[in-house]
Formats: sequence, C-alpha cells, structure tokens
Amino acid sequence: MVLRMTWNNRIVHMTEGGADYYEICEVFYDDDGTPGGYTKVGDLASDEPGDIKGLVELIYRDIIERDMPILESEDL
Repeated sequence: MVLRMTWNNRIVHMTEGGADYYEICEVFYDDDGTPGGYTKVGDLASDEPGDIKGLVELIYRDIIERDMPILESEDL
C-alpha cells in the first residue's frame, strides 16, 4: 500500500491562554481526505527570493482563490 500525503495551506483558529487567534498552517490530509494534522508556516525566509515568491503564491492560491473554511485546531 502506498500512502499518499496531501496538504494545503489553511487558516486555523487557535486558542491559547483563553485568547483566540488565527494562523496560516500547512494542513495534512489522510487518504480519505480528512484533515489529520498541521504544521505552522512560520517565517517566510529563504536564501532565494524565488522560493519566497513561490510559497506566497501557494498560500494565496489556497487561502484566497480556494476560499476554504477556517479549521479549528482541535479538529486536527
């Protein structure tokens, strides 16, 4: 069996210390398409400007063009 991991950028609603905030995260999906985990995007840094432009384009596509619903962190 070959496990195929898919991911995209999503806005995730977080709560920490009673304070709500939102963060752009890379969300990973199980084979059935269910969100199964995430990692924070963090700093947009690279030694090549083209790498940063490519990442920003991916984030724009996922967040703006696809307009996917905001995820709750506890659902991941």
